[in-house]
Amino acid sequence: MLVLKPSILASGVGVFTTAAIARGAHVRLWQNEDSRFVTDAEAEADPEIREARDVHCVVVEGGYVCPLDFHRMSVGWYMNHSSRPNIASSDALGWEFYATRDIAAGEELLCDYGGLSPLETVPPDYK
Repeated sequence: MLVLKPSILASGVGVFTTAAIARGAHVRLWQNEDSRFVTDAEAEADPEIREARDVHCVVVEGGYVCPLDFHRMSVGWYMNHSSRPNIASSDALGWEFYATRDIAAGEELLCDYGGLSPLETVPPDYK
């Protein structure tokens, strides 16, 4: 099971596992149909998206992939970045993740933001 708790690496919350995860295991972070594409213009016109896009959206060509509903987001939207992630994406858009090593119960799940999209940039202050 995955839970949200205060992150030990970043300000705010992070995604933690309550049970050990074996290397190579699929990690289910998203609900089906939990995301949507919005164009740059739509993002600029929508105050909710404009405010949240830098935190909860993935930059893609022509716009962003954002949560379908910012009030009911899957835990995957809360993952924090690490240059030494313990999970990685196995598909081009970054929605299917697997454990890159054995992960102990209680550990925070971390991904490399740069791997989510070829257009995504990692802020320099992230670990």
